[in-house]
Amino acid sequence: MEGKKRDKDTLRDYEAIMTSDRPVLEKVKEAFSLITNFYIADGEREIELLRAMSDPENLVKAQIKVSTLRSAQAIFAEAYRQATSAAVNVRRMADREGV
Repeated sequence: MEGKKRDKDTLRDYEAIMTSDRPVLEKVKEAFSLITNFYIADGEREIELLRAMSDPENLVKAQIKVSTLRSAQAIFAEAYRQATSAAVNVRRMADREGV
């Protein structure tokens, strides 16, 4: 996990995900969720601070960052759902055909 903002708990959780025996796709899903949730939470704290400081210009920037991360999560979730559904459908077809 690269970046200027690092949290020991998040790094520990990230390493646990990456060293687990989960399938690769599950590792990617879990790591993406962990990292984006970390940055969303950080952005939400920044938004609250900027509201308290009455800094509308930077507030909008922080809101856009958080919104963009949430959109990325939704896009990833849909792609993951489609990829895993396709894989399940292929397995079902193979099972029916006796492959």
